[in-house]
Amino acid sequence: MLVRRKAIDEVGLFDEQFFMYWEDVDLCKRMWDNGWKVAYFPKASGVHHIGASSKHRPLRSIIEFHKSSYKIIRKYKITPFYITNSFIIICLSLRACIMILVNKMGMFSGKLLSFIKSYGNIISHHKF
Repeated sequence: MLVRRKAIDEVGLFDEQFFMYWEDVDLCKRMWDNGWKVAYFPKASGVHHIGASSKHRPLRSIIEFHKSSYKIIRKYKITPFYITNSFIIICLSLRACIMILVNKMGMFSGKLLSFIKSYGNIISHHKF
């Protein structure tokens, strides 16, 4: 992520209520809301060692991901209807329980995990 210093001075740094997940989405949303251009360059590349920070404590990682998901939904009231937000919270809670169960059962390398991750990505990649 490349950000102009003037934008950071105006909008602020990452919101500390988000631990390790969704802080980039929050910052981009605040930039956009304050008139800054937010762009995605699909041809840009970088190295991201997925799971490098969370592999030592996978349960904490699962919990923190879902806590931050709840916080981003609450912070921006993503949908106009209370029932829809409740549905999203229920789905995220169900996903968290399944991920914890899968982790406890040691099934991270199986087909079940691939399905859960795919389903979770559909839910969690909501555009603002």
